[in-house]
Amino acid sequence: MIGAPLLPNAITSQDPLLPEYQPPDWSRLWELVNFIIFDYDNPKSHPSRVTPFDLACDILAHGLENGIAEAFEAFIEKKCLAVFGAHPYRLRLVRVINGYVAGIAKSLTNERRIDYLHESENLYVACSILASNDWTRDISPGDDILALRNVRPNDPAWVSCRDRLRRLETDAVQRPKWETELTTEEVTREKKNISEASALLAVGAINISRGKRRHIPWHG
Repeated sequence: MIGAPLLPNAITSQDPLLPEYQPPDWSRLWELVNFIIFDYDNPKSHPSRVTPFDLACDILAHGLENGIAEAFEAFIEKKCLAVFGAHPYRLRLVRVINGYVAGIAKSLTNERRIDYLHESENLYVACSILASNDWTRDISPGDDILALRNVRPNDPAWVSCRDRLRRLETDAVQRPKWETELTTEEVTREKKNISEASALLAVGAINISRGKRRHIPWHG
């Protein structure tokens, strides 16, 4: 089990246990990532306000955001982005990707972590998760997308990512198979978020092609 009393107690509790309340045993994060992978398609509901999967994602996101080496090692070695890309979208993944981006942005010296994120398929998965946004959030996904883009704005993988994101606007959007399908309003909001993200990336590409290699003032 991962980090007693952190994850086991949270799974059986009716109240959410947030990672900042009690630092987890970071050396056991490999077990937590395994749990995320194997519980991804769990069809069972849970009486808690957050599911065990949600809690595990929150802990992982917290570790990534704070630059915990074990969090990055487990995330990369377990090929988490490949797992995320092979399954239906889960809302909590927005926090995980934001945590990863925030963690590497604090110190842009670990090339392995940055390279992993900018592998062509990985970048698309990360970007599409952020572009899809969390339907429960009232904020635009724009800031999330720009934070990701600013890590390495000139990477060649952005060309393919931008093109695929445009195509994503026309794809069918669905929640995980154990949840209800999206309402018409939610589908509209989803496509609007993706369209906005695609437009932001297109503007970034134009600016870069004009030779603006320094930090780009995306908010005009």
